[in-house]
Amino acid sequence: MNYFLLAVLIFIFLALVIYDLKTQKMPIWLLVFAIAAGLGYGARNNFPSGFLGAAFIFCFFGLFYVFSKGKLIGTGDLLLGVALGFFIGWPNSVWMLVLAATLGLIAAVIKKRHKIPFGPFLILSSLILLFFPI
Repeated sequence: MNYFLLAVLIFIFLALVIYDLKTQKMPIWLLVFAIAAGLGYGARNNFPSGFLGAAFIFCFFGLFYVFSKGKLIGTGDLLLGVALGFFIGWPNSVWMLVLAATLGLIAAVIKKRHKIPFGPFLILSSLILLFFPI
């Protein structure tokens, strides 16, 4: 495991969580760094699983984005999902979506809000799966 890339990814993820919670937007430049770090991590530690995870997330979120015209999921969530797919690989990327959706639903019910930032739940679920893989 490359601990330097892991530390870089966690730092980027922390910054993205803060941005998303405050503005419900994630800066593209930071997402590009996340994808590059995730790609590097996936290529060194998770090949070819990381590429399959990233492709799955891209297709899944891409369909949501296209059919909802960006209303159900934003570009930031799509790009973050690709970075996380490289990071945790296949089939953990499927479980990441299930766990993130469940955590997001619980938070929405507790906060009684219909629109909540999804990025923090994606990141939290991927970190949970990194340390406790299924």
